[in-house]
Amino acid sequence: MIDLHLHTIFSDGDISDIEKIVEYCDTVAITDHNSLQACSFFQNAMHGKNIIVGCEVTVDQAPDYLLYFPNGGPLKEIEHELETIRMAEEEVIKECYFRLGYRKWETDIARAFSQKQRIKNARTRDLAAIIHLYKHGMNYDNGAFDLKDLAIARKQRWEYAEMNGNPIHEDAAFALAKKYGGQIVLAHPIRTAIRRCPKEITVASVEEQLLALMNCYASKGGKSIEWEYFSVPHIEKYRLTLSDIAAIRTTVWVNALKYGFLFTLGSDSHSLDNYTVAAKWLTESETAIHPKLVEWVR
Repeated sequence: MIDLHLHTIFSDGDISDIEKIVEYCDTVAITDHNSLQACSFFQNAMHGKNIIVGCEVTVDQAPDYLLYFPNGGPLKEIEHELETIRMAEEEVIKECYFRLGYRKWETDIARAFSQKQRIKNARTRDLAAIIHLYKHGMNYDNGAFDLKDLAIARKQRWEYAEMNGNPIHEDAAFALAKKYGGQIVLAHPIRTAIRRCPKEITVASVEEQLLALMNCYASKGGKSIEWEYFSVPHIEKYRLTLSDIAAIRTTVWVNALKYGFLFTLGSDSHSLDNYTVAAKWLTESETAIHPKLVEWVR
């Protein structure tokens, strides 16, 4: 079994016991947000299984890209460039929250993450620290912070990026892949399409966004996309049904054939909760998509 999309304590994940993943998988790629640090840290815990060096490159407003280095590479040099992305993203987040009146960034970021978290600042993806603050009931705006404020904050970030430009160009992943011989993959295209639906989430609206996303990716020279896992909480969150997801997957498959895309396969797990269910899906899906699986993971 393969799992090419995992998040650990080196970004916004809780996974620290990689041995539990190895029990299921023969090939693993740790893909923390804008960081390769976990790949080296967990190397000795892989017990001889195949580990593919990877990360998920994320910049504001852009699609998320999975970046893999199956043949290795100058990891220190790549990590240095990823650090630049992390720092730039942190400054965008801090500035937007500062505009909302938030003044306790450094202290609350440190409190938001557990002691085992290897990166305890804002250099993680998609307001992860602020979401932690909300979940743990920490004060924001005199205790009045709620999910509506989170939506406002997201909008502030997007508007800030539109006005000032992203600190890192959205094609950073393509540049890194070209420079260091990496493999670029469009991450979770269905969930990205869902997030881009302007109003109601329906099969039709998701498919519309999905087709635009895949067409843009192909125009940039992209060649591989992720066959993504949907947990029950994900499906419930988006108010879709299993048949809805099946219909959207068919759209992904048909258009992947149209563009000549190959697939990777990943759970996007941030914890080991219910990983048994994810592992079952990964095993079944690997068989189903094997004819179109990327060559470098075979």
